[in-house]
Amino acid sequence: MSAPPTVSVVIPAYNAAHCVARAIHSVQAQTLQSFEIVVVDDASQDETRAVVRRLAAADGRIRLLELERNGGPSAARNAGLAAATGTWTALLDADDAFRPERLATLCTLATQHDLDAIGDDIVLFDDVAGMEVGEGGYVRASGVHRISLAEYLRTTTYRVGMAEALWREDRPISLLKLVMRTAFLRSTGLTYSARYRYCEDFLFYYDLLRCGARLGLLDRAMYLYTEPLGSISRRNSPHSRTVADRQSVIDAVDELLERDSALAPVERRLLLQRRRSTGMAMRYSAFRRETAHCGKAELITRVLREPALWCRFARELRHGLASRVRHNRLYRRKSAEVPARA
Repeated sequence: MSAPPTVSVVIPAYNAAHCVARAIHSVQAQTLQSFEIVVVDDASQDETRAVVRRLAAADGRIRLLELERNGGPSAARNAGLAAATGTWTALLDADDAFRPERLATLCTLATQHDLDAIGDDIVLFDDVAGMEVGEGGYVRASGVHRISLAEYLRTTTYRVGMAEALWREDRPISLLKLVMRTAFLRSTGLTYSARYRYCEDFLFYYDLLRCGARLGLLDRAMYLYTEPLGSISRRNSPHSRTVADRQSVIDAVDELLERDSALAPVERRLLLQRRRSTGMAMRYSAFRRETAHCGKAELITRVLREPALWCRFARELRHGLASRVRHNRLYRRKSAEVPARA
């Protein structure tokens, strides 16, 4: 009998026929070659299964699990976690990719630092523009940094100040994809909550830390994350299945507050703060929908009437201007690469 692989890479896929091959090829290109790839098809309606079968026919390390009905990302990940046989289990979304050294680097560091889970920063990828647009900046400490539950909650909580006038979304660690010790997952019985199709990573990583996992983050970006809305193109990725549902965040926070009576005061405060600021984010989204077709003068007037929204509105304008500048630079660069006609 062959030895179990070092890493099981779990790829949940739904209608991912046009991108899942890229994800699989990025695993096949790893410097660490002791792996298995578990693709969980979540009842796709396109050619996802056919694409994976063709790749599996040429590489015995690829397995396809076929769910009978669509259960969402949590159900697909749970099926993949249950099927994993490697010492480590890594998560990879079907529209994302690994850099070649990622698995070898993270598995080595997790072993050296005696960690149960490890993550790295992300490389932002604009799928429509077809280019990397920089690192995410989600990991700010140098080297391998251990984080506590309170620190995790602090990074996943929106910051609010000055009577809720200055608020912004922080860079949540829950966006990162972890490599986890499979034995730890088995011993704790951790699974994703099938109740949620949004913020499921936030809940899972919370439970991971609550169960005592030693979680470390590396200040190196090796995971290529496809932006739902491209920073350069300002267009939605055709492969992204993420649908923002902030009410789910509020429901999830309420669930944690109700079920976990042993929370430290700082942890409870941070959860309450996230609930409050998520409600503000919902208010702002409603405000933008209501003012989508009004003139600039009316829009500015309404912003001034809502002081809790003006900072967010200003940041949105600044971000739009910066994106336009980047887009123009990209356009000029690509135009310069086209050979002049004779």
